[in-house]
Amino acid sequence: MRITFNMSSHITLKSIGYARLAIAIALLLGVIGGALVNPAQSFAMDPPELAEADAAVLLDKGGNILYSRNPEKEELPASTTKVMTAIVALESGHKLDETVSIAVTEFEGPSQMVGYTAEDKINLAELIRVMLVYSGNDAAYNVAVHCGGSEEAFVKKMNEKASELGLVHTHFMNPHGLEQDDHYTCAIDLARIGKYAMEKHPFIAQAVASRTVDTSIGSEAITLRSTDFLLDTFDGMRGIKTGWVADVFTFVGASGRGSVQFYTSVLGCPTESGRYSETATLMEWGYANYATRDAAKSGWLVGIRPYAFNFGLRTVLRTDSNTTVQAWPEGVGLSYSSAVCKPNRLLDTSKPYGRIELKQKESNLGGPSYVTDATPTRASALPIFALPLFEEA
Repeated sequence: MRITFNMSSHITLKSIGYARLAIAIALLLGVIGGALVNPAQSFAMDPPELAEADAAVLLDKGGNILYSRNPEKEELPASTTKVMTAIVALESGHKLDETVSIAVTEFEGPSQMVGYTAEDKINLAELIRVMLVYSGNDAAYNVAVHCGGSEEAFVKKMNEKASELGLVHTHFMNPHGLEQDDHYTCAIDLARIGKYAMEKHPFIAQAVASRTVDTSIGSEAITLRSTDFLLDTFDGMRGIKTGWVADVFTFVGASGRGSVQFYTSVLGCPTESGRYSETATLMEWGYANYATRDAAKSGWLVGIRPYAFNFGLRTVLRTDSNTTVQAWPEGVGLSYSSAVCKPNRLLDTSKPYGRIELKQKESNLGGPSYVTDATPTRASALPIFALPLFEEA
């Protein structure tokens, strides 16, 4: 059974009269409404004040869109492109310890370069880290050629991956992000690329959290610094990728504090500092508005069942613990599914027989278990209010 908090869903209360039914409904509305959707609780829901970003998105860990500005407007992704390059490389089947023979290529206009030469032999893992941390365009090009056979073949795989992920406003023409016709993304697609990369590929998550990356050119070992300055300035920052092209700056970011995690994207910022300040503003707004909320209390009655070892007695099934969750304000999208044993099942004492699973849209929030009391009781001793409020149909 699944109950959502618009109170439109069906709830089964077995074998009770109309008076008890009225009491049960009143109790149910009070318990659920007071615990999870308390309209008296206030939240600071004024939208974040963004000064620069032409497009922006804030996602929670469940993928819910908490804020958006022009989320589907197609923009230049710049070097945030390299996040998809890393995804496709890691899913190509090539091993990270493979040695990459460097192919030297020229790029038009300003380009962030490591300076690799044809004599350099770099393994794939190092090359991907350099691409993500330092944003080397020559690193990205060589990752693509090594893993795809050619730049064109690799870019085709990038677009296939975008299609697989449902990114309808994203199209790639190269693996590094330099400006090129028909090379674009949008804020919602970019945030989802970042989320996918961080959650599906621990290698990417580890790389983009690094302040520096080591590599070598010829016989000289060098240390390159991350282009992500928020790693040093924003509490809970976890990466992931900067971008700059044609006098606009972009950033796709991830952060976490406790159980709350956010993914952001900002595109079309006219200044480098703006992409960082806009990202920080989005994330701080998110943390300010997420709230710890009471979702369930220990001892809520779930049902009354026959006792397994004495047919004259009954076992009482209750929630086993207080449960708090991190949830978005005003109960938006809050729901729960209740799994509990059948009404005629014989139960022992002090045993679990089901649980509540709380969700907010796509986010799993957890929930308490259903456990029988330590001692059975006689049916005649149960008060009128001892009604099964969360019973399976």
